[in-house]
Amino acid sequence: MAPLAMPLGHARRRRTIINRISKLAATVVATGGLALAGLGSATTASAQGPSYQGGNCPPGVTCTHWLPGQPPPPGGQVLTWDWNVPHDWYWNSEGIVDVTTNTMYPWSGSPHPAAPPPAPVGAPPPPLAPPPGMPFCSPRGALIIIPPICDEIGWDWPPGSLR
Repeated sequence: MAPLAMPLGHARRRRTIINRISKLAATVVATGGLALAGLGSATTASAQGPSYQGGNCPPGVTCTHWLPGQPPPPGGQVLTWDWNVPHDWYWNSEGIVDVTTNTMYPWSGSPHPAAPPPAPVGAPPPPLAPPPGMPFCSPRGALIIIPPICDEIGWDWPPGSLR
């Protein structure tokens, strides 16, 4: 007795399902490989030198510690420092600053003494608080206005609104 032949549509559908499953499996494997590669580069990046704030690092700047034998810092083609001693450094828009020797290695030009780093930006001033005893009202131009509007009832809020 001869084996029963499958209908042509059934074989085609089965091939389509198998193709979809194999494509899904390949996608999962590729995604996992990319994720592992990303983890590898993340660990490599964090191993290039500890960044820190404080110590001999100027306030408001994040420095990096470089040791002899490590690869040069990014942008290191402009550096002419002593490669046999450790360096604490940071970079800005002008170039790389060696904190230890207070030397600026500019992106173009010759090394020169570094200017002091900019002062850290302070915290913004606290928002204006309504004075005690103020009636409930909305300032004119507020995003959401709940009547009454302060200047309509003669209350100077925010200050200078009654001019």
